[in-house]
Amino acid sequence: MALLNKGITKLSQLNIDVDKAWQDKQGNPKGISNIKELAANMVKGEMLVKGDSVMERLPAGSDSYVLTSRGTGKIPTWAPAAGQLKYYFPVLISGSAAQAKVAANRTKLIIAPVAGINIEALDNQLALNITRLDHGVTLAKALTGGLTPNQLLAKNGRYRVEAGLQMLVDGVIADDGGMQTDQTTAAREGTANDMTLLPALPAVDDAYYLGANYRASTFWINIGTAGVGNWTTLVEYYNADTGNWSTTVDEYDNTNQFMASGLHYIKHTPQLNWALTPIQGKNLYWVRIRVTAYNNITIQPKGTQAWFEVLV
Repeated sequence: MALLNKGITKLSQLNIDVDKAWQDKQGNPKGISNIKELAANMVKGEMLVKGDSVMERLPAGSDSYVLTSRGTGKIPTWAPAAGQLKYYFPVLISGSAAQAKVAANRTKLIIAPVAGINIEALDNQLALNITRLDHGVTLAKALTGGLTPNQLLAKNGRYRVEAGLQMLVDGVIADDGGMQTDQTTAAREGTANDMTLLPALPAVDDAYYLGANYRASTFWINIGTAGVGNWTTLVEYYNADTGNWSTTVDEYDNTNQFMASGLHYIKHTPQLNWALTPIQGKNLYWVRIRVTAYNNITIQPKGTQAWFEVLV
């Protein structure tokens, strides 16, 4: 009633010192605070906490932060969750990024193994030196999705690669006027110039024999000393049909009749009637390089080593 006598009819007309230590008649503290002013300046998500003597505003923390106590007498704070959470909150798990298992597209599968080999060996032990592969290209391709293969370009067939196998000769005989000398050992090892490809003084029908256990298409000779002179040779094979020697077929003498130094070859096309024949106890497939004409000689041709080659 005392307030009414002073013309105050509303609480809003009162000017209250909120910082004053209010007490009742018995001296006990009375409830008075600054909650209204704080609430007026707060935004959604903020809260009030007890400060030193009055209420204080605690702003909202960052997204996913948790309210963390700092201990007795201190205002709590927002902070990232540390360690294992002891409280669980309902969350929504989105399945928009879910992925399904998709079967592999095998319509364009290509299988194309390619094999090829070129072998050179310096021994005649087939079990140790022969490696044979079936050289071929296989291509399989399935087309789908509306593509129509052009049948005009379709081709069937296999691509085959031939490989040569080289081995040391199985026999070498030097013939000087009918006197035959076995030079197989000399031809199989690497001592220089120990093969007398022609006699020191050649004559017609002197010859040099190269033998193999197989119908070799090529004979290789490492010529250590090239011959110098004027003579002519002929390469022959033993013909089973005639029982005599015949000129080789498609013969090519890369040695230039023993007048070229270094590694050279004598090549021909092996014939089916090429037969084994024994010379100096060696039953082999022989080719002989026979002198058919002689004029003069300045340097005797000599060899270091010899091989033969067969196709595999």
